[in-house]
Amino acid sequence: MLTYIKDAFGGISESFYKYLMKGGASGLSANGSTPYAVSILHKGLNRKDPLLHNLGHCIVESLQGEGVDPPWLFEGFGMYMSIRFLGNTGTTCTTITKYAADMEIAKKHEAGGWQLLAKEQVTKGFYPRFVSLCVEKLNRMDAKDLARAWSICRFLMEKHPKKFRNFMRYTGTTLKTQVRALKAALDMSPDQLDKAVNDYVLENF
Repeated sequence: MLTYIKDAFGGISESFYKYLMKGGASGLSANGSTPYAVSILHKGLNRKDPLLHNLGHCIVESLQGEGVDPPWLFEGFGMYMSIRFLGNTGTTCTTITKYAADMEIAKKHEAGGWQLLAKEQVTKGFYPRFVSLCVEKLNRMDAKDLARAWSICRFLMEKHPKKFRNFMRYTGTTLKTQVRALKAALDMSPDQLDKAVNDYVLENF
């Protein structure tokens, strides 16, 4: 894992990554070979959390390639990995300090919190639509966007794992390529995916 981090994000040594973990933060995102974000690790959470989160990034990139995956998928699948195997997550990739503070105050680093937020969004009808997530920048995603991204990833992993893998292979960073990949891999329109995810959330969360 540390070798992946070092190779993918040029100039980042294993010792520096370990230093970040000891200091309460870990995980590096990059713009080309230049790191621009440090993930936030909340106190008291398992140290495996950032490694699982970044392993999720590795899986997406292994199917797509660095820099060609949409941010919602990149981050949503990282969250999925941590919550799936640890039951919670406190690792999020962003450069916005206020965002980090809001996340901690909201106590959304527990799986139950993410589920409640995702269900509340669907119940009240203010969930981020798939087409809006497709064009959202990583550093502009808020808690509502992350809850929805995680919900989509969990739905697809549980209900359509093979088709989800194909979606990862076909997709890109633009709205057009993501909608096209959704149709090719799952034979769904954005509206159909939104409805399927909503039904899943209401039934399972």
